[in-house]
Amino acid sequence: MTQALNLGLLGNFVNTSGQVTLTTGVTGTLPIANGGTNATSAATALSNLGGISGSSPTITTPTIATIKSASTTAPTVFQNSSGTEFGRLCRASCQYNGVANTNAAAFNISSVTKNSTGNYTFNFTNAMQDTNYVVTATCASVALWGGGSAPTLATGSATLTFVNSGNGLAQDAVSVQFAVFR
Repeated sequence: MTQALNLGLLGNFVNTSGQVTLTTGVTGTLPIANGGTNATSAATALSNLGGISGSSPTITTPTIATIKSASTTAPTVFQNSSGTEFGRLCRASCQYNGVANTNAAAFNISSVTKNSTGNYTFNFTNAMQDTNYVVTATCASVALWGGGSAPTLATGSATLTFVNSGNGLAQDAVSVQFAVFR
């Protein structure tokens, strides 16, 4: 049996753009399975479709407990949504007292070796993948510091010498802040 469609009635619900106006021709609620929200209010529609419900929803900042690198040999890299790298984490750091020969607040530093006055080797717990890393260090002492020599970089350590800017001689630093980036 074929059912006849009364196109004359359908024409009553078509607007000037040729689109069917649903507000006039639909009664009750339109089920989700038929493209509706199964609701008669916006709040119920949001709830039915899995949206945020309530008049003042609370949005909380996500907490990230762990960030892991995709590889055990490559450092963690931060990228924007286009995939462009814009940062990396510090690979090693510590605060070292060259006078007392004590190491405090260390990360990825297994030990610090005092080789001679003002000359220290920072030994890594986990070696760098190569020697293409950056060392930054600052120090404080009784004297005015002018810096030091270029560091000697190895995969398992970095060696630095600190000198007194007044006389140019190596001198132990009371406080050395050391960090490695790759």
